Amino acid sequence: MESSLSSTAWLALHLIVAGAMATIGYLDLRLWWQDRDQQALRVTGALCWSVALTLLTGAVGLALPTADVFRVVVPVRAIFIGVTAALFLSSLNAMVKLPGPRVAMILSLALPISFVLAGDLSFGFTAGSGWPQIRPLGQLLAGLGALILVGYTIRALFMVEGKQRYQLAGAAVSVSVLLSIAITAGQGDLTEAMTTLWTLPTAVLLAVWSSVGVLTTRGSLLSAVAGWREAERVADHQARHDPLTGLPNAAVATEALQTLLESQESATVIVVSAVRLSRLEAVRAAEGTSRVDSFLCAFADQLRTSRPANAVVARVGDGSFIALTTLDRQLAPQLKAELLVEQAVHRLRHAVIFPPEVTIAVGITTSDGLSSATDLLQRAGMAASSAQELRSVVQFYRPELREEIIERARIGRLLRSAIDRDEFEVHYQPVIETTSMRRIGVEALVRWRHLGKLHQPLDWIPLAEQQGLMAEIGMHVLRTAVRDHALLQCPIAVNVSPRQFTDREFVGKVLDVLQSIPAGAISLEITEGSIIGNLEHARTALDTLRAHGIRIALDDFGTEYSSLSRLVSLPFDVLKIDRSFIANVLSTEGRAIVAAIQAMAHAIGKTTIAEGVETVAELQAVREIGCAGVQGFLTGRAKKLSDLLTPSFRQPHDDPLDSSAFQI
Repeated sequence: MESSLSSTAWLALHLIVAGAMATIGYLDLRLWWQDRDQQALRVTGALCWSVALTLLTGAVGLALPTADVFRVVVPVRAIFIGVTAALFLSSLNAMVKLPGPRVAMILSLALPISFVLAGDLSFGFTAGSGWPQIRPLGQLLAGLGALILVGYTIRALFMVEGKQRYQLAGAAVSVSVLLSIAITAGQGDLTEAMTTLWTLPTAVLLAVWSSVGVLTTRGSLLSAVAGWREAERVADHQARHDPLTGLPNAAVATEALQTLLESQESATVIVVSAVRLSRLEAVRAAEGTSRVDSFLCAFADQLRTSRPANAVVARVGDGSFIALTTLDRQLAPQLKAELLVEQAVHRLRHAVIFPPEVTIAVGITTSDGLSSATDLLQRAGMAASSAQELRSVVQFYRPELREEIIERARIGRLLRSAIDRDEFEVHYQPVIETTSMRRIGVEALVRWRHLGKLHQPLDWIPLAEQQGLMAEIGMHVLRTAVRDHALLQCPIAVNVSPRQFTDREFVGKVLDVLQSIPAGAISLEITEGSIIGNLEHARTALDTLRAHGIRIALDDFGTEYSSLSRLVSLPFDVLKIDRSFIANVLSTEGRAIVAAIQAMAHAIGKTTIAEGVETVAELQAVREIGCAGVQGFLTGRAKKLSDLLTPSFRQPHDDPLDSSAFQI
């Protein structure tokens, strides 16, 4: 070569660059072999190709005359520089997301290709010199490529931290200095040397970033951080959501309610609804946990979708849910009348298939005058508890509710020892035949007298049922009725509580008590809710009792969500029409309902008794409809045995219009 740059130096420069490229290729190949990263494989292939081109240009430089060398080397090296720049930008983009990385890489390749295609317009040879001369067009194309590379490097400087920032800064400064010298010199061995050497900073930086240790460590750290963040997110979600239904839990409901209270406007009111599902344990015992879980999921979905879009629904217990809704204050009265009472519950029951024994109760309160989420939730919970105890669907919070709950708790404690203190009394209410107006039997009704005070049944029977006392109380009433039959000398109907009927030993206990009296002396009244909870058990128990001459009456007919087809297939003798129907018998619709029940009972051979008859007009109506018997305040209130066994204990007169004739 006709220059101060010897052939040995020329070869050394190219071998240095080739060594750097080979190192990057080796490290990237190891990376691909471990992680099977296709991007790393593509980078490795391109780098190996660059190594081959570098070695080729070095070999050509040793074999050809100077002028011929540069006519081959300059175009080839231009392409090599473009490949190196594109690889550098690809690696940079893998570390930090750059704007338009594909465009930048395409330009990095396109500019050197344009340099080559321009030929003598981009570079040429001065007479008497073997070194190429870079012309203004070539300097422009090279300068644009340098600007892209340096510009993206500077942009990345502001997006990385630590050692990588210093590495990029060093590479950017080195590349800028070397390229500036090469471009501005325009010709000679200095330009040739700088054009070859400027790729070294990028090659070294690529080698550092591609090393197995750095990438593995960086990848492990990123994976660890990502895994930690994902685990933290999952743990936070699990801590704040119910795993079965996916609904928020009590903590989230409290936070959401407090947020609503803090941002509440004067024209709005926050409605808090506590929804309670009872008897889930009975379903688990009878049908398994999966049946309850599927029901709870369906109920939660329907509860969530049936609420307004701004509502928050959370599960706060096994069968307990909370719903938070913000409404216009003017809608509050309408809310109580239409939105969140029986109609809403009725829609829920129709949208979700409820297990027959499951009941629902809703407690509601509003945010007026309160700024504490805890107080509001407690009030809604108290209202729901009251609804459960009173067996009502919906209860609204009242200021006196707390005292009522405390009183019921006190009564509950007294109930547990009432049997030992012999405080339960049995009163008897007459059952009258509608045609002859003569007594055809009595119904035994339990009463609780504590310290001389007679407690109303609704004040304590639900509590006794909840505490599991009704089975023992029921057997006490049955034994008392058997003892009193000898004095009353008429059939006695005894109520059976749901808890008592579901006892597997119930039939045996009843038969033991009744073995001393004639068949037909005692009849049992089983509520509809007791039967539909477990039809097979109910059918077996009722068949056994009837086989021993015990008549069965279906009590509270029509008050439960049961299938008529299932009920009529059960073995019972008497159908008692609930007083809620009799209270409306004087209306056209009410009379039609009672008449339909009577017609159905007559069709399947059952006797009907109308409960809760309080007026002569109601008596006349049920008589015309065809009910066989009646009972209620009109035909006689429940009385103690001692009050019945007096001279006034006689058959009533035949005239149904003389109200004085119905006093037993």
